[in-house]
Amino acid sequence: MTTKLILVEGLPGSGKTTTALKISKILTKQGVPNILFVEGDLDHPADFEGVACLSKKEYEDLLESHKHEKNIIESMTVNRDDDFYLYYAKQLSEDVNISDNLLDDIEKHDVYKLPIDRFSDILLGQWERFGRKAEADDQVYIFECSFLQNPLCTYLARDDRSYLEIKKFILSLYERIEHLEPLLIYCDQQDVSGSFLKVKEERSQGWYDFSVWYYTQQQFGKNRMLQGIDGVLRFLHERKEIEHHLLAELGIYKLFLNNHSRESSKEEIEQYFKHVFK
Repeated sequence: MTTKLILVEGLPGSGKTTTALKISKILTKQGVPNILFVEGDLDHPADFEGVACLSKKEYEDLLESHKHEKNIIESMTVNRDDDFYLYYAKQLSEDVNISDNLLDDIEKHDVYKLPIDRFSDILLGQWERFGRKAEADDQVYIFECSFLQNPLCTYLARDDRSYLEIKKFILSLYERIEHLEPLLIYCDQQDVSGSFLKVKEERSQGWYDFSVWYYTQQQFGKNRMLQGIDGVLRFLHERKEIEHHLLAELGIYKLFLNNHSRESSKEEIEQYFKHVFK
């Protein structure tokens, strides 16, 4: 293969991060230059984590409303065409002092909180820019969960959009990177409920509380009156079914890993990547 992009996907607790790290290690050992972006990476070149997007008018209004913090606002801003991107999470990670009022006003425009049409246009534009850059780079990019999980959860959990709408968007996303000959590694789970309950014990209460809210108290959950752990599991089962349908329809190179046994999946990855890069 001549792929420049490896996508690692799967449900929570499926071993995505472990798999992505293992792939990066294998490629490095083979002498293949690569860079890994795991879930939540603030410097992600194709996705957004803690980034707001404002129109010119919205940006001017923000500056006017927070004149005393104008320098802070401008220091986190990147202007692309008529949009202004505020990388506020990165500023917070660097201990920049942002007032609560300003942060509230910025977070209202977080990319993942925008209306679905606006969100879709912004994300497609970002992936298109990445596709052009990656084509010229002499390295392989490895992305965890940014191709399927993040946009699909916005379309499904947040807005309860139809499968046809989800498929149309994912296909449009794929068109932006098809020339990179992407390879998708899907960490599959036979026991969705058991895997989630196991990872629930491994992660923080805050992570679990957010998961319950995200999957049950947004449009998908409200439309079905979902609650608690049972609601989370119902969403995850539906998400898995949608992801399997999408992968069956996408003309992308893919490998399904059965992560029931971490050790066997590790060996499968090692064997597979012996033959991927020549």
